[in-house]
Amino acid sequence: MSRKQCRIRLKSDFSSLPDLESFVTSCGFLEKEESLRALIVSTELFQNIVSYSRFPVSTAVDFAISRNDAIRLAISWATLNFGELVRASGSTSPRFDRAAGRYRGLGLLMCRNLSKSIQYKKGLFKSSVIIML
Repeated sequence: MSRKQCRIRLKSDFSSLPDLESFVTSCGFLEKEESLRALIVSTELFQNIVSYSRFPVSTAVDFAISRNDAIRLAISWATLNFGELVRASGSTSPRFDRAAGRYRGLGLLMCRNLSKSIQYKKGLFKSSVIIML
């Protein structure tokens, strides 16, 4: 099977969510179930990146979806607190946050359950999350 790929660059802002959703659903080589899994994982991780990253300047978040034998979702962005994000993603479990009046951690649990693997990679200028679906 030949490698297929879709790419997009988004503003690191919640206003980019509709563009991300359109990007994932229009990636033509994904079947319906694969597209839904990629949509849930990518939007949850994007929201966490926008919510919790400390961006050095106004920056972009790059997404790539590719298929060789498996589906690979790659997200990369510049952040000043990548280590904090990685620690939180590994230790966060679903819990009720009384101060916020809602549950937290369910999105990361969904991402782990919908993925075969999630790897975090710190780079010199950009860090990334690689998800195998």
